[in-house]
Amino acid sequence: MALIRWLSRLASRDLPGTVGPLLVAQGFVIDAEVTSEVQVFATDPQHAPIPMDQRVSCLAQWTDRRAGEIQIELRSSEPMLKRDTRCGAAASRLRHLIPPH
Repeated sequence: MALIRWLSRLASRDLPGTVGPLLVAQGFVIDAEVTSEVQVFATDPQHAPIPMDQRVSCLAQWTDRRAGEIQIELRSSEPMLKRDTRCGAAASRLRHLIPPH
């Protein structure tokens, strides 16, 4: 399983309002049943022509809301040591939008 995570900081205390649009702009779909004021869960579109083992999910959640610190976690069923995974590519794009601190 490919798993990539990092910590970042937000100026806003509105996690869904800040991170949600960035994820949607990268092609993810927000799962409203799991998303709340403390976490955002997003996945590849259900009907996208992407093999099941390459589908990426993203969880953004507060680690310290007072300090504005969040954790971003992307995962897929791709092998962790495989090069050029969809998970790695998605993480690379998101790191430019939500940089590690």
